[in-house]
Amino acid sequence: MTHKRQVRLLFGGGFVCILAAIMGARSACAQDGETQGQRQVLFNGQVQVPAGKRYVVTFTTRSNFRNARIAGNVQAQGGAGNDIRVAVVKGQSLVYDSGRRRSVVMSVDCSEPAQYLLIFDNSFSLVSPKIVAGTISLVHWGVDSAQNEADNEEAITHYREASSVMQRLYAALKADERVWGTTQLSAVPTIRLSNESSINAVANWTTNSIQVNRGLFRLTDRAGDKGEDVLAATLAHEMSHIFYRHPGYGSSSVGVKGLFDELRGVTVLDRVQEKEADVLGIRVACQAGYDPQGMLILMRVFAQLDSSASSFMKNHPTAIERYSYVQVEAAKCQGIQSHERPAQETPSGGEAMWRLTQDPNNRWTFKVGDQFLYGEHALPEEQRKLGDFDTVDVKKQGDGFAGTQRMRHTYKIKDASTPQGFRYTACLWSFAVELTSVTEDRIEGRWEGYPPDSHVNPLTCERSGERIWEDVAWLHE
Repeated sequence: MTHKRQVRLLFGGGFVCILAAIMGARSACAQDGETQGQRQVLFNGQVQVPAGKRYVVTFTTRSNFRNARIAGNVQAQGGAGNDIRVAVVKGQSLVYDSGRRRSVVMSVDCSEPAQYLLIFDNSFSLVSPKIVAGTISLVHWGVDSAQNEADNEEAITHYREASSVMQRLYAALKADERVWGTTQLSAVPTIRLSNESSINAVANWTTNSIQVNRGLFRLTDRAGDKGEDVLAATLAHEMSHIFYRHPGYGSSSVGVKGLFDELRGVTVLDRVQEKEADVLGIRVACQAGYDPQGMLILMRVFAQLDSSASSFMKNHPTAIERYSYVQVEAAKCQGIQSHERPAQETPSGGEAMWRLTQDPNNRWTFKVGDQFLYGEHALPEEQRKLGDFDTVDVKKQGDGFAGTQRMRHTYKIKDASTPQGFRYTACLWSFAVELTSVTEDRIEGRWEGYPPDSHVNPLTCERSGERIWEDVAWLHE
């Protein structure tokens, strides 16, 4: 039988003991008065761990600390071996395993913010309960302010990268939706960052958001020039779950799971739903101009994690099985990129550009089909990294085209409550567009806008003045 007790402890402004899950015994979380660094007792005294069961203490750190350790000693009695196995899990990674021992002296680093599990494992014993006695504490030597600041800067960079990739993926999927006649996504999914060290991303269609773990960004950082492709593959997969409204990805009755959980076989998705997200995710990433190797890199990582390579669950494909059909889908990418959506056109790439006649420094790329036209403003690199965009998305209507211009602009606002002294806020606007003539050399029509003297309140995104119609034209360079 499992008993759970909710426990909250104050610890240096950063440690919180959230949950002690006790299998057959009580929890012990208390604070002692030693002065050799700040110390928080996680376990003290003794506990009986039933045969085939585990005793688990879960705690979360919210800050970086200098030389934080899970340290102490426990002894075991009972059964023929008088032994117990002690383990520590960080996020979803096993970081310490004592093996079966009568006495365990441990010192495990926990300096990084994460959720940790301290486990006394007696699952190997089918008959004998074990008495575990001793003391294990959390010890640290103060908050690591420099590392906290560095992490904040890293988080800002990662947020910009993910937002920029997300916008490109969204534009590609919305182009498909125009053809299909569906309206599953009404807005760009919001990116939420997590300090979790595991390689994971989690979609929630009820909030139209995707949580991305720090562990995934560290994988993309290590992937070098393929990092953006790995990130795009993950975000496209999660956005596909939002598109399909898959259970477990926003269902309040089921809870939220991510790609890593899915590949480990712990979600409610069946094979059809998993493959739906894989196939659509690869298609969207390819249409947005990303290399399908990104998804294959991810699959190789998970294939290595699944050493059995045969079955997570009977109704879930394994990492190896999924890798095989992902390869097949990725092989179609070249055709998708060359026939359905050209590679991203930028001034630095030497591709053909279009200049806005009203502002010659305003340059665009366009894809023109029989039934639609899609254009992207070539924004400066700094704006694109912030996730900003400016697009024209129209479809055939009578003798011309009609649709929408969508703009996102990020503002930097002073904020003394943040470690860096400022924060970013983004504003989104949509304007009507009507194009009357589209030729090889000239695109012209009109679009909505605001007078030149209009001002923006970045806190509310409200603009002064009334909307007006303006003539617009682009000339092919």
